[in-house]
Amino acid sequence: MLKKMKKATIVGLAEKAPEIIEALQELGVVDIIQLNDDYDSGQIDKLQSEKNSIMNTLKLLAAEKTPVTTVSGEATPAEVIQRTVKIRARLDEIQEDRRRRFRQIEIWSFFGDFDPARVMALQEQGVHVQFFRASESQFFPESDTFAQHDVIVISRSAQKVFFCTIGVTPLSSPLFEEIPLPDLGLTDLEKQIDELAAEEKELNHELRELSAQKQVLANAWIDVENHYNFQRAIAQQVINGELFYVQGWVPDGSVSALKQLSDENGFILLLAEPAPKENPPTAHKNSTVGEIGESLIYIYDTPSYYDIEPSSMVFIFFSIFFGMIISDAGYGALLLLLSLGLIRGKSKGLKLFRTLSITISCSTILFGILTASYFAISINPESFIGKIVYTLAPLYRNTSEKEGLMSSMFISLWIGVINLSFVNIYKAYHERRISSIGWVPALIGLIPLFKLLFGVEWQGWEKTVQLWPLYGGVLFVAIFTAIETKTSLGGRMGAFGNAIYTVVQLVADLLSFLRIFALAMAGAKMAETFNMLFKMIYEGGGIIVGFTVGVFVLIIGHVINLVLNIMGGVIHGLRLNFIESYHWCLDGGGKKYDPLRKLK
Repeated sequence: MLKKMKKATIVGLAEKAPEIIEALQELGVVDIIQLNDDYDSGQIDKLQSEKNSIMNTLKLLAAEKTPVTTVSGEATPAEVIQRTVKIRARLDEIQEDRRRRFRQIEIWSFFGDFDPARVMALQEQGVHVQFFRASESQFFPESDTFAQHDVIVISRSAQKVFFCTIGVTPLSSPLFEEIPLPDLGLTDLEKQIDELAAEEKELNHELRELSAQKQVLANAWIDVENHYNFQRAIAQQVINGELFYVQGWVPDGSVSALKQLSDENGFILLLAEPAPKENPPTAHKNSTVGEIGESLIYIYDTPSYYDIEPSSMVFIFFSIFFGMIISDAGYGALLLLLSLGLIRGKSKGLKLFRTLSITISCSTILFGILTASYFAISINPESFIGKIVYTLAPLYRNTSEKEGLMSSMFISLWIGVINLSFVNIYKAYHERRISSIGWVPALIGLIPLFKLLFGVEWQGWEKTVQLWPLYGGVLFVAIFTAIETKTSLGGRMGAFGNAIYTVVQLVADLLSFLRIFALAMAGAKMAETFNMLFKMIYEGGGIIVGFTVGVFVLIIGHVINLVLNIMGGVIHGLRLNFIESYHWCLDGGGKKYDPLRKLK
């Protein structure tokens, strides 16, 4: 659930403001409200710059995977930062210098090893020695171009001629590419590359030594972050004579602790409920299921303080959508094994991610069993295993036939009906607005409408009710929306018309759930294709070669298909929550609860 907030006004003596705000930071429950836009930000900007400098250095050192275990002494954060930045800059220079030297060697290896200083000495005496590269088809030494110059062909390679010219005047021609004279000969260039490599090795060793000081930087960042947050809170105080005050948001459950702090530090605490136009920050109080959902909802948006709590709802429906999109017990079993074997760690985030991964793996296995899909292997219904498999698969449909295809499509639509009905009932309960309940029969009434549009014959209940649930539901929403709209007659009439128009959005959102069917079909057909390729290769190549190559193709194919299925399951499983469901029950645009607290 979302925590209820109180607006706290803290009043005290101006001379005790730093002491009181420091105590608030130690307590860590008050989200400070920005009261001042016009304040001296010089010190805050300086602290922000320090934070960025430390964090950038930590990122550079984090790239060092094998830090040395012993270092001589402990350096100060400033020394670590300065030295790391200097080394990193020099390493970049070395890499660029080496690339430049290698390019020079690559080009000048066609001209041989010589001392460029001697060529430059000849040029100072008025003798111009130039080096060129030209295509064989355009190089004619006897042409008028070289009338005033001597030409010496040095080497040929890949239809290219490498030559030099000697003359009293410079030679210029668009047919030839002049190669600038290097500053060193080949021998010296290779020697310099070796020296740069040795220097790079020493600097990398020093960088590994510095990476052992990462904890020093981490501690320094925490200190600067705490000071930065303290100074930002100080900047938000309002001083009036000998008194000061700050305001912030505090959860109901933390009010008693704040009152105790007030008694201990001698400041006045005033508490008030949020005003109608105020937007307090959003804080959650969830179980494990809700906590996993929290990590998902913040991918998209922060719920408003006045919204319903979406965390558990998003987690549950995301798990269902993900399982339906993949719908293969074999793939689900692989995901479960990977989740149990690879996702390890004691941090809270990793534990929640592991639980999420296990849940969606089990969902995938469940829907794979319900649809009789095991790596898309064709199972004979008359066999012993086939009878068990298809007995456990009430959702299995033969999609090679029109009836089976349509039936699978409508399973996805029914999931959409359940999802959108749930969020509208949830909203009606939370906001005490009965009008939202009308969308439930309207959604059910859309199923016969879609069957009519898709050319599927009505059967059973559809013949009885026809489209009346749709008409009745929309009319119910329109009437009660007009009643619940606290405005003039014209405003109520506008709300009535808008509610009827909203059915267009309802149709679009429900149709969007067909993506579940489409993605599931695409994954199944790809899996069937790789199974067919294995069979063809095995039958054509024989037991040894055919089987070996076939298994390789089969494994690679299913791995690719599984990765694509996971991407589709995550992206579209979340999209159906965020795009199709959210706007029926949530406003969004909230601010996450971020209290002033001291990091340890």
